[in-house]
Formats: sequence, structure tokens, C-alpha cells
Amino acid sequence: MIGAVVLRNDSNKIIAISVELMDLKDVARYLQLNYETVRRWAKDGKFPALKLGGVWRVRMCDLEEWIDKQVGGASIE
Repeated sequence: MIGAVVLRNDSNKIIAISVELMDLKDVARYLQLNYETVRRWAKDGKFPALKLGGVWRVRMCDLEEWIDKQVGGASIE
């Protein structure tokens, strides 16, 4: 998992925030699902994932938003 980084200028004002990125193994552990299920969902576009340098990555904020939408909706399996 890649953590968040906050960059500040000389006045201590926030100038940039790097978001937390997870790989699919992290996502599978977080969701308590089988890795292959999560990989298939990423490949099929069933949840917010993107491929960077040949590796699937998921922004934690996008995953949490997706989870919130699933709570009120139907199952995706």
C-alpha cells in the first residue's frame, strides 16, 4: 500500500496531496475477498481500478466511494 503524502509550502499551506494507492492484493485483504475475484472485477471494470506500469492500482478514496454505493445497491457478483 502506498501512503498519502502532504506537501506544504514555506507558509505551511498545503500545496499538494498524494492519495493512497493499493494494489489488488491489498484490496482483496481489505474487502476480505479472494484475490482472483478482485482481479477479475478490475479487469471487467466492476470497480474503480487502473493499470499503471502493468500493475493494477486502486485509490483508497475511490474504493471507499464504490463500497458506499454498493451498500444500498444490488450485489455485483
